[in-house]
Amino acid sequence: MGTRDRTSEATFLVKYYLLAVLTSLCAGCATGHLGTFSETTFFDRSEYTNFRALGPVQGESCQTMVLYVFPYQSPPSTVEAMHDALAKYENAVFLGNVAVERHQKWLIGYSRICTMVTGTAYTADRIEE
Repeated sequence: MGTRDRTSEATFLVKYYLLAVLTSLCAGCATGHLGTFSETTFFDRSEYTNFRALGPVQGESCQTMVLYVFPYQSPPSTVEAMHDALAKYENAVFLGNVAVERHQKWLIGYSRICTMVTGTAYTADRIEE
């Protein structure tokens, strides 16, 4: 085995090692916080009366990943997306028929990961005691 064979073998091993490390780093960075939970899911009907549907709403919470790896903002949150949807109507009290989706858009140089909440906004009159 000559010097040339050892050099090409060493070059191959270095390239293989670098590829393995870069692949591992990218895979680790691509996995993020995948939870889509809200801190409250129960609405106490006993405090309200005269429920009325306001209409369909949609809210979202997004995070930008610069160069597909480096997070620019806080992770997308279901709670923020729900608050965004409720803010569409001034007097909205709760959401019904809720669906939560998560999607990612790949653009040149960055990506956006978003949690989207769609549903129907409702209002009601608070019972005075």
